[in-house]
Order: sequence, then structure tokens, then C-alpha cells
Amino acid sequence: MQRTLRKPAQTTQVHLCSLEATAQDALSRTVHPAVEEDPVTLCAISSISSTLVTKIKNTWQFDQKLSSIIHAEEQDPLSHPHYAWEQGILKRKGKIVVGAEVAIRDKLLQYFNSSTTGGHFGVHATYQGISAIIHWKGLHSAVRQFIKTCHTCQINKYEIMAYPGLLQPLPILEAF
Repeated sequence: MQRTLRKPAQTTQVHLCSLEATAQDALSRTVHPAVEEDPVTLCAISSISSTLVTKIKNTWQFDQKLSSIIHAEEQDPLSHPHYAWEQGILKRKGKIVVGAEVAIRDKLLQYFNSSTTGGHFGVHATYQGISAIIHWKGLHSAVRQFIKTCHTCQINKYEIMAYPGLLQPLPILEAF
């Protein structure tokens, strides 16, 4: 086996300032004189409003424990270390807290299990999806109960039994 040895290529490294080294796209190539004069003209404020968020907020009013936590968090943000009151939304460890209203909980479970993002993947996948965003006491047991009652999940559930193997033929008995 013959190997060829090459000399390393002669290269020079040029360091560019970070402002010059940025990749250009269609928006950064065009210079707008109005932007250079007044940079505030491109500021925009966006907000998301949803009926589901307002329904979740309404569940806090009827839950005594959550309403007391909200009141305490408004007075002293350090009163409950796991809870936070951020922009009018109660969160526990970064997840939105849902009150004890069954209709909202069922709607959320239905979405995370039956929608195209949910896909009827069973207890573990549904729980992982919903618990990444939402929290309520007894969430895991609620997911298990919901999956037990979901007709599609029960039909498509995989078997946990071992494969039965090949059938053995019965021996042929001799006639009299």
C-alpha cells in the first residue's frame, strides 16, 4: 500500500471584528435611512390573548388554596418558593397552574392526548407533554385515568404478553 504525503497547505488566518463577521441575510443588506435616524420606529409590542388562558385564570378564583397563594405572591414574591406570579399568571416551577375545574382539565387532557401533537401515545408520552407546560395536583393520576377511558388508546394499546410462539401439531392417533 502506497501512501502519499502532502505538505500542509499554506493558510493565513484573518480575524474579523464580530460586527463585520455576521452573516448577511435579505434584511441586513438593505440600508434604510429612516432606521438610522430614528431606531425606535421598528419597535413593536405583541401580546397573546386566549380564551383558554382566561378560563384557567378563572379557575384560580374558585380554588381557595390557589387564591391564597396568589394573594401572598402579590404581597411578597418570596412567600412561596416554588410559586411565581409572572405577568398575571400563576406558575409553579415555571409551569402554569390550573385550578380544580374539571372541564378545563378534561379539555387540556383531550388536547394533549387526542390532537395531532398528542397522537394517543399512552400515559407516559401524554404526561410528559402536558407536564412540561401545565401543573395541577394529581396530574399524573388524572392522565392515567383519562388514558384508561380513551377508546382509541385502548384499541391501539400494545400487548405486554410474550409472543406465544409456534403452534405444535397434535399427534395423529391410530385407528382401532
